[in-house]
Amino acid sequence: GNWPAPPASAPPSAARVALDDSMTEDERQDEILRSFGLTKASERSEKAAAEAAAKGPKVNAQGQWSEEPAFIAEDGGINFLALIPAPLQGPIESFLYTSTGVLLSAFIVAGLAITVDAYYVSVKEPLPDTLANLIVDVIEPNFTNAG
Repeated sequence: GNWPAPPASAPPSAARVALDDSMTEDERQDEILRSFGLTKASERSEKAAAEAAAKGPKVNAQGQWSEEPAFIAEDGGINFLALIPAPLQGPIESFLYTSTGVLLSAFIVAGLAITVDAYYVSVKEPLPDTLANLIVDVIEPNFTNAG
């Protein structure tokens, strides 16, 4: 599911939850997580909308009623994540995780290739031609490019 980390005010251990045998597995999981103070994103957004409606519009510095934009944080700063629609945040996060993993893997492979080159230099043997073309001509210039 889309469950966040527990809030800071959550108790270290929650009271036992009354689980019914007629509940589905998802309903059981939801009830257990609710007992620890967690809510789903859809429930949080509904709750936030209800709280905002209950507060009503705010009064600005000129004494006029105004509706604050969603990207204005409680402390008056800008909440940049509020500018990104919630349904779009998941795919963006997945893209960032995937691209970070791919780039980290490429970095490690390049480091290992340079290590192989260093090994052949240390034992004073020539690097096989296929490895030499790849490591010396492609990986090393791109990996160690200083400008």
